[in-house]
Amino acid sequence: MKNENKTKKQLINELEKKRQKIAELEATLEKYRSVVESSEDHIYLVDRNCNYLFMNSKHLSRLGLKNEQFIGKPYGAFHTPQETEDFTKKVHQVLETGKSLSYEYKSIRDGKYYIRTLSPIKDPRSGQITAIGVISKNITHYRKAQERIKYLSFHDVLTGVYNRAYFEEELKRLNTPRKYPIGVIMVDIDNLKFVNDNFGHAKGDELLKRLANILSSIFRKEDVVARIGGDEFVIILPNVNEDTVRSLCKRVNDACEGSNQKSELKLSVSLGYAVQYGQYKNMEEVLKKADQHMYRNKLLGETVAQKHLIDSFKLMLARRDLYTLKHYEQKQFFATSLSKEIGLPSDKIKEVRLLATLHDIGKIGIADLILHKPGKLSPEEWEIMKTHCEIGYSLAKAIPELNPIAEDILYHHERWDGKGYPKGLKGEEIPLLARIVTIVDAYSAMLCDRPYRKAMSKQEALEEIKKGAGGQFDPRLVELFLKIVGENS
Repeated sequence: MKNENKTKKQLINELEKKRQKIAELEATLEKYRSVVESSEDHIYLVDRNCNYLFMNSKHLSRLGLKNEQFIGKPYGAFHTPQETEDFTKKVHQVLETGKSLSYEYKSIRDGKYYIRTLSPIKDPRSGQITAIGVISKNITHYRKAQERIKYLSFHDVLTGVYNRAYFEEELKRLNTPRKYPIGVIMVDIDNLKFVNDNFGHAKGDELLKRLANILSSIFRKEDVVARIGGDEFVIILPNVNEDTVRSLCKRVNDACEGSNQKSELKLSVSLGYAVQYGQYKNMEEVLKKADQHMYRNKLLGETVAQKHLIDSFKLMLARRDLYTLKHYEQKQFFATSLSKEIGLPSDKIKEVRLLATLHDIGKIGIADLILHKPGKLSPEEWEIMKTHCEIGYSLAKAIPELNPIAEDILYHHERWDGKGYPKGLKGEEIPLLARIVTIVDAYSAMLCDRPYRKAMSKQEALEEIKKGAGGQFDPRLVELFLKIVGENS
């Protein structure tokens, strides 16, 4: 009886120990379940026939399922036939080898990238594989970062076209007879350094991006459009003849001209090309020929490029100043008439017409807050405003076509009595064209509404010009100007 009671006691102890062990196992299992459920990875189990046994919350959510809806359902019930076929092959591979398998794939469902790891789950007694554990880790962010790095290694950040490194690799790769004839076009933006130096790099970048967009829209997908220098672009065109290359150059020029209709900053380019039929030893020679051709065209087109730049100045001035086109035409008319009246030769008349339009070119460098201030300028603001003469002079000196009027731009605010700026020149020390434009500009300004006053009548403006004779203006020129205005009233 005593032994019997002892046996019962032992049984109770053993049962208690087993209960504690089960509780510990359940706690451990719950801990693992918690880890699996809280994981950012997609975790699930399938049997040997690819039927679902388990999914964590992350995977349930991705498939749009509720708990228990999936148990016993085949993988193909929630995936495309192609995805199912690919997955089944991987499962069979794990079953055959008994080893884990990892691979990267792109999901058709959401377009995201994953690394999927399949691991064999074995029966501890028999050692047989009874299920496959799957962990899918979302690596889309990492993959996109990789793609971005790859993109940046081959593309120009500013314009989005290919960079020099990619261009040089393609130049070597494409130099093969089956790609002949190969065309190479060099494109160089005219006056880009001038634009950067005088209007800021943002304006220069605008021109670079405009040209890149034009080139990208014209050339084929198989062509290589690359920016290989600050202002230089190059295009490699496999399997095109010289006539096609020449035609494409014309299209680029026409597209640049077309883009100028919508922008105050004119885009002017010089182009050159060469075509490899097999006559050149390597593509570097072709590139050199295209570059030489481009440089010759740049020299021949300098006048056109300068005209584009001057047109840009005119548009910028018109948009920043308060004068209308009518008043610009009026200034040109009176400046021309006064020049003819005093017998200036035709080349000087041409210069005075240009000066009448561009004497205030330096205002491009003055802040709008000062330029369009409705009230009187402070002494500090006035000193800044006066610098537009020097700014204009610097701009004109940098452009050969404006060189002849650079000093007239500098001195167009000098006064006959020596009280003007920037040098305080007096009388005939002031260049003649500057004296002419000073009168014409003052008269035209008086006829315009300004932020700080209303426009004067024509008679009031003429009275002011009369009063300024011998003080602000050359008295002899005032006399002739009054006569011209009277004759044209």
